[in-house]
Amino acid sequence: MNNEEGIPDYWYKCLKNSKYFPDNEKDDKILLHLKDVRIKSSPESTNTLDFILEFEFSANEFFTETILTKTYIYDAKTEEIEKTIGTEISWTSKDKNPRIKISNKKTKKGKKIEMKTTETSVPSFFDIFANEIKEDVNQDEATFFKEDFFPNSMEYYLNLIEDEIDEDDDMDEIDEEDDDDDSDNGKDKKKSKPKQAGGLSKDADKEKCKNQ
Repeated sequence: MNNEEGIPDYWYKCLKNSKYFPDNEKDDKILLHLKDVRIKSSPESTNTLDFILEFEFSANEFFTETILTKTYIYDAKTEEIEKTIGTEISWTSKDKNPRIKISNKKTKKGKKIEMKTTETSVPSFFDIFANEIKEDVNQDEATFFKEDFFPNSMEYYLNLIEDEIDEDDDMDEIDEEDDDDDSDNGKDKKKSKPKQAGGLSKDADKEKCKNQ
């Protein structure tokens, strides 16, 4: 799936506005180099559920690759994620890796003052490329990309989906207040309708049409 021509930082803003992934200061700097995000079927697989995500980056100071991929492989019988394969990223240096926070702290030993360096793992968008066993997380992640992120990328770019979710939350609060009043009067509480992920208002649909 190609980026809309001429829209700066399109995929960066889509990912940022989705609020689906953790991000930190280093992530933001790296993702500003993100040129395109594509989804395609796996050419080596006979399972039509399997797919590959490609993240294309411009040359940058953080890692040497220009394309990072993550492959989602499904169990043909259960249709659940069986495993994932992510690019092993070649970071140019340890302090460029957004998954690691490096801290320098002065320590005093007798009359000597020494500098102690510590490394701490921190949440990062680039966790998705780590080949770790996390079936539930990968299942949700795969569903998010296929059924939500790509079909609604323009809405994420314009931050319309988040606005709609906020409006739904406000309506839920009003409904709860009404329900409390009804319960005081001896009436049955009303059941609130479940919200649909990625649902758009009519105004959002009109905005989408303008940008297509």
